[in-house]
Amino acid sequence: VGRSGFTGVSWNAQVQKWRGYFYLKNGKQVYVGLFDTKEDAARAVDRALIAVVGDGAEVNFVGKYGNEIIVRYDSAEQFQEARAATAALAAALVAVRKPQVTSKSGSQYTGVMKRKKKGGPDVVEWRMQYNVTVNGKQTYTSQGPFATEVEAARAWDQLRSSTPGFKNSKLLNLPEEYEAAVAAAASAAAGAS
Repeated sequence: VGRSGFTGVSWNAQVQKWRGYFYLKNGKQVYVGLFDTKEDAARAVDRALIAVVGDGAEVNFVGKYGNEIIVRYDSAEQFQEARAATAALAAALVAVRKPQVTSKSGSQYTGVMKRKKKGGPDVVEWRMQYNVTVNGKQTYTSQGPFATEVEAARAWDQLRSSTPGFKNSKLLNLPEEYEAAVAAAASAAAGAS
């Protein structure tokens, strides 16, 4: 615990943000991200530790994550890959976007695009798209095809909500579905105890 008062949180003077990280048992440091407040950094570190280490992780805010759905990873490398894939996406989503069809994507949902398939002008597929920054260069990656626009929107929501530090369901395409899943998980957890 340093100047921040939290484990795994330090001030990055170069970018004027709080840096989140943790160490594995083998001494390897795992970078979580940069945050505006030290509390946000500490919570992101906690969620990342729970995702990689599991329920026995030593966290900054003990007992605060029982009702959250936290994606578990088999390794720190898998966590880092997911963090890298969603970091640019998370930074880009700072405002709630009302669904509207754009001429470029053909979809009313964020991160979803329509593509014409071979076989005729009326045959389309839906894909989920996100941008990734690698070595300072931004590229687009897509997953799919999905049978429907809504299935692609759900896939994008799942990727977005698994971003370390995610907490605003209003940034999702289908926030009601996410909130219902969180409520169901909380209910199941309460019933199990």
